[in-house]
Amino acid sequence: MVSKELGNIASTATEPEARTFWRAVVDRVFLDTGKTMPGGGFFDEVYDQFATSDCWRVFPDAEAAIQRARSAGIGVGILSNFDHRLHPLLTAIGLRDKVEHVVVSCDLNVAKPDRRIFDHAAALTGLDTAALAMIGDSPR
Repeated sequence: MVSKELGNIASTATEPEARTFWRAVVDRVFLDTGKTMPGGGFFDEVYDQFATSDCWRVFPDAEAAIQRARSAGIGVGILSNFDHRLHPLLTAIGLRDKVEHVVVSCDLNVAKPDRRIFDHAAALTGLDTAALAMIGDSPR
């Protein structure tokens, strides 16, 4: 999780704000290892590259799992603390058309774990938050 001094991913509604946020994150990663982020356009190249499908992979069983859930009548969506790049990225990696809803923190100006983002996702589905399940990459 990104520390509070770096800002909040939810407030990155515009591309310049997202770029500023992620520059601080990458700079912190370098500083935490005792290094300085390279100059000469390094950050801009990395930032732009992470908007392409080349930097991401979908687990081989992900599409089958989504299909099994949907075949069983379970709706599937994506809720992410990310920026404007996620919408086209999901299309590029072939997941956007596999899910019913996509909720991205930058679109709402609120991020996980704030309850409001979950309430918004629940409203999209027409379900109570108690009827939703979340699979994430962090116990928090």
